[in-house]
Amino acid sequence: MSRKKPGAGTVYLRGKIWWIQIFRNGLAIQKSSGADDREQAEAMLAEALLAADAESAVTSLSHARESLPPAGFGRGRCLVGAAAELLVAVDLMNRGYHVFRSLGQHSPFDIIAVTESQLIRVEVKSGKKPVHVIKGKKLLHDVLATATPGGVFYRPGPAEWTKFKSTGT
Repeated sequence: MSRKKPGAGTVYLRGKIWWIQIFRNGLAIQKSSGADDREQAEAMLAEALLAADAESAVTSLSHARESLPPAGFGRGRCLVGAAAELLVAVDLMNRGYHVFRSLGQHSPFDIIAVTESQLIRVEVKSGKKPVHVIKGKKLLHDVLATATPGGVFYRPGPAEWTKFKSTGT
């Protein structure tokens, strides 16, 4: 049996009703669209594929968080910081941003997130709860992101990011 790529899917007619089929972990998942119109079934397929992608991204974030070694087991601050930056980078990419990560330890911010019309400088922290303020540091970032066991939190929140710099395109 050949395995299909994740994110692949199709619609097919079964009697008078169109069915959708998506592929997850190499297996086919079939579901009736309940529609007798192919376009409605294709719209349902597109929604199912988006939902599967979103669920896969959440699973990836959770798995990455759980993959960190326990404290005291070779888990230095640099490793935790780098892992937090990667978790935030994945979250930003899932939100539609192109992400660029700093290679230096002494950069004024950790990540640049870019869309066609926006550039956001992101400082990343890790912790058990969201960080709201960084004291004693010249602030050159637009957004403070905290990677916690409960997820990634931003200050200010994504709804407020429209005020940040335009990329000029």
